[in-house]
Amino acid sequence: MLKAEFKTTVSKSKLGVNERFRIVFSINKQGADNFTPPSFENFKVVGGPSQSVNQSWINGKVSFFSILYLCG
Repeated sequence: MLKAEFKTTVSKSKLGVNERFRIVFSINKQGADNFTPPSFENFKVVGGPSQSVNQSWINGKVSFFSILYLCG
């Protein structure tokens, strides 16, 4: 059985005032499409969350992505 792998990536490592960035949450487990991202109290959400599910039939690999666009 495949272990679930959860990753979080951001589009920038440094952020200026009122700059936008993207944060992506991804997991490789089927059925994870009910993921709720954390609240970002000190940031303004300017887009998302948008979600996508990708599945490869070659190896039965499933990926789930939830993307947020934030302004700091």
